[in-house]
Amino acid sequence: GSLPGTGKRSRRNLSGAFCARGHWRFRARFRAFMKLRLAPALAALVAMAVTPAAASAQTAPRELSVNVPVDLAVTGGLGAIWIGSELAKSSLVPSGGCRWCARNSFDESVRKALWIPGAEKRIGLLADLNGFLLVPALAYGNLAFLSQDAKRPNYFWKDALIITEVATVAAALNQGTKFFVARERPFVRNKAIGSSPVTYNSADENLSFYSGHTSLAFSMAAATGTVAQMRGYRYTPYVWATGFSLAAFVGYLRIAADKHYMSDVLVGAATGTAAGVLIPLLFHPIRKTGDAPSGTTTRGFTVQNIAPNLSTQGATVSFGGVF
Repeated sequence: GSLPGTGKRSRRNLSGAFCARGHWRFRARFRAFMKLRLAPALAALVAMAVTPAAASAQTAPRELSVNVPVDLAVTGGLGAIWIGSELAKSSLVPSGGCRWCARNSFDESVRKALWIPGAEKRIGLLADLNGFLLVPALAYGNLAFLSQDAKRPNYFWKDALIITEVATVAAALNQGTKFFVARERPFVRNKAIGSSPVTYNSADENLSFYSGHTSLAFSMAAATGTVAQMRGYRYTPYVWATGFSLAAFVGYLRIAADKHYMSDVLVGAATGTAAGVLIPLLFHPIRKTGDAPSGTTTRGFTVQNIAPNLSTQGATVSFGGVF
């Protein structure tokens, strides 16, 4: 129908038709997104995670290097920084508006294909629930199950500390990048012309790059998979598959809600995955049999520090420790 004398559709009929079309478009586009973009990458990750232990009985899991006081301090400190920056967001964002205001054809084409107008608020809430509730629940739940299956329930707390540390590192890095880059979010153009159905926080308008929801989801998924792989848990392929599937869904929802561009999501996925893989490998390596909980032990000598020295006469390396 149309309003008398205006030639425009009534809001009620328009919203009803829009909801029906929006529901169909959401399902069709999500299936296409999963098939064309995520399936090949997910298949490669699952194949990489498959080990001989996955098809046999669970063997004794490997020990990982965890310095609980240090890791707790790092996690708590970065977590406090992230929370503080969220509370002080309005005073930390650039006062002059966006620094990155330009648009590009790649992001615009993906936005046109995946954005669902009129459903931003519902999809945004779904993204929040998935990113901040379901993703952590899946990660910690997987670790609890795997440690119980391996008959090492005490490993859960150390594994959980590692992935929490990874999440805080990823969150702090993302927050600093957002404030520095100050990229305009996609929805701002709709708000400017009065067509946006959702009232957004103005302090959040120029924090598009890169997606924090996506970075957090991928960091926890990658960290859980990496820890499971390093431990030698037999259900590691399941951990990779479920974690990355849910993380990818979070990234899609952020585009569908018009909160991020595709490039924001891709960079968020890359940085989150890098943090989730590299931090456990570099800072929590597998401990060899007989290794002390901290330090590097070789025949009764524990190396406590190593320092390179450069001079005009050459290069030397000094180290110190105790017998």
